[in-house]
Amino acid sequence: MLEMLHAEALPPGRYTLQLVVVKTDGNFIEPYQVRIDIVPPPGPDATATPTAQPQGQ
Repeated sequence: MLEMLHAEALPPGRYTLQLVVVKTDGNFIEPYQVRIDIVPPPGPDATATPTAQPQGQ
């Protein structure tokens, strides 16, 4: 299971992760591929909750 992927250095786009398990005897199991989408972080205007605006300014 992939718990976390630090992808800050990757540009947004579709990627394929490939896992290859090599056994102790040198043989390997067929590679497993997972497609992931890296999306850009929310911009500075994106907020989860509204913020209060000062009155009279």
